[in-house]
Order: sequence, then C-alpha cells, then structure tokens
Amino acid sequence: KNHNTMILRKYIQRRLSAYFSQPENAVIGTLPSPVDFRSLWGEAHYRRVVASLRPYAADGGDDEAAGRWLTPAELFRPHYGRIVGRYISDHFERTAAATGRPLRILEIGGGRGTLAASLLDYLAEERPGLYETATYTLMDGSATLLNLQRRTLERFGSKVFFFRADVGDVVDSCGLDR
Repeated sequence: KNHNTMILRKYIQRRLSAYFSQPENAVIGTLPSPVDFRSLWGEAHYRRVVASLRPYAADGGDDEAAGRWLTPAELFRPHYGRIVGRYISDHFERTAAATGRPLRILEIGGGRGTLAASLLDYLAEERPGLYETATYTLMDGSATLLNLQRRTLERFGSKVFFFRADVGDVVDSCGLDR
C-alpha cells in the first residue's frame, strides 16, 4: 500500500490555497475601466479585446501581471453583477418572498468583491425593498482576498459578512468524500 497517495481534490486544494495566499495584486487582475458591451461587434471582436488585456491578466508578458486572471465580474463590471442580481432577485421574489424570510446570499470565493459590490448596488437601486433586509456573505479560504473584499465592500456596512473557510475543508467536515 502506497502511503504517499493523495486524493486529487486535496492536491488541487493545496495548490489553490498556495496560489490564493499570494499578495492580492498577484492573484486577480482588475481593469482601469470595464469592457463596454455595446462596443463589441461579435465573438471575434470580443476575443481581440480580451487579447489586448494581457497586461492585466495571467498570460501577459509583464512580470507584474504574471499569475493574475480576470473574472467576468471584473471584465464586465458592473453589468455582470447586475445581471446576476436581477436573476437572484427575480427568482427569490417568485419562490421565497412569500415566506417572509430575507434574501441571504452566499458567495464562495469572492475574488476582489466586485461581483458582490455590483450585485448589492443593483439591489439598492432597483429592488430597495429586497435590499433593505438582504445580507451577503463571502466565504473565502484566502486571508489576502478577504482583506481585499472587506475594503471593496466596506460601504455596505453590516449587510456584508466575511467568513474564512476553504471549501475543501467544508467538504471534509461534512464527510462528503467518504
């Protein structure tokens, strides 16, 4: 019996944990301004635009950008978060609003906090009644990213909660891989 074997999920978890423990500017990139949806002429144009963003992402030749990647929430802020916010609020109003319970959102791996900020802005502007009682929790295994999320979302005050936990550890504690 080989005692040096490791479940693939555990190996990936360790590698991701090491990656996300780097300084925040080495992990997830951000753009000086988001990509303007209306300026895109189709998929080929989209691909050219994304290729031009290499200085902000992982595959750029710039040492400062090495290792960073761009999420849809970063590329298309605030629109991406507003679309997700609309979907969540529409679904909640159709299925759960009658229960009288408030909307509670849990984001696992919140990146820079951009999705949460855009989504909460949407709720505040377009669904103020829902926003009033809603809460948003970010669960992240990275202390580095949790600190960045706290700074990004501080204007939302007590609406936002932060929870440090690695999703792999949560799986382990539930016994899901037995």
